Amino acid sequence: ARDAARHFIQRWNIHKVEKFANDSSYSFILPKTYDDKEELTVNNWKEFLEGHPCQINAQCVRSIGPWSASTRTTETSILNAYIQMIDGAEHFIFIENQFFVTVANDSFIQNPVSETLYQRIVRAHRLGEKYRNYIVLPLLPGSDNVNIVQASLYFIMRSIAKGDNSLFKRLEKAGIQPNDYISFFGLRQYGILMGVLVTETIFVHSKLMIVDDRMAICGSANINDRSLLGERD
Repeated sequence: ARDAARHFIQRWNIHKVEKFANDSSYSFILPKTYDDKEELTVNNWKEFLEGHPCQINAQCVRSIGPWSASTRTTETSILNAYIQMIDGAEHFIFIENQFFVTVANDSFIQNPVSETLYQRIVRAHRLGEKYRNYIVLPLLPGSDNVNIVQASLYFIMRSIAKGDNSLFKRLEKAGIQPNDYISFFGLRQYGILMGVLVTETIFVHSKLMIVDDRMAICGSANINDRSLLGERD
């Protein structure tokens, strides 16, 4: 909660400077100080919880930079979390995301998610590990603009299977059958409308990664440079 509060304060204050510098109705926000009394109040909530509550470690991770929060350096902690969790996965990774735009050794796309997945699969193959990746994506981009749809599909297919630097092609070059370690899925729904069977795609908009049922990232970052490099969104 304190991470989220500090992030909000940083974002609020930079917008105050940029857009409402001379408007006294919008004031700057100062971070709150915390003391032992507040810690005790939080701990007392345990008395109201039923059953046997468990303890988890949670934190906010971000993609942020000088332009968006007036930080001195660019922060890519959400990208770092993706990389560390993929590299440390033991059995499986489940990803739901609106995008999958990540190409290794590319002059345009810079995020290393694909490279990290590739290295983890190569390691599993070499060690004979039972390891799988399940990735759920939209079947089509969520736009009526033909140019946007074509561009999105182009970069997603370049990331997955089209071109020498795609994830599938690199695995095949390494003597690995991609389908043994990674699968991509889309979702559909169906129903009866006026006595007729109808079906429609489900547009995946979530940004979720679960690793070994031990760790998870749940947030607003897509798997693309715009969301992960800290200098854009």
